[in-house]
Amino acid sequence: MSQGLACLLTGMSIGISMAAMTNPLAEWLSEHEVSQSAFALMIGAHQTQVSRYATGARRPSRRVRKAIEETTRGGVPVKAWDSPKRKSSIAA
Repeated sequence: MSQGLACLLTGMSIGISMAAMTNPLAEWLSEHEVSQSAFALMIGAHQTQVSRYATGARRPSRRVRKAIEETTRGGVPVKAWDSPKRKSSIAA
């Protein structure tokens, strides 16, 4: 294997694990061994949407955040999606 390919693969695996560590949904899915496809069915969404939520590329709607909270039994609460900037503006 070339050194460049090895670095790319290492970076990809680190990126995935970092997403799981920093995103409550990704962390919950990993800990509970639930696939994105299965979770999507549970909350009435598409797998691609769950992937975007789990990577932080998209923020779910209020309805979907509530469905995630209910499905995870509070493991990923609605407030988990509030950004630090949004939280500070609410507190002010």
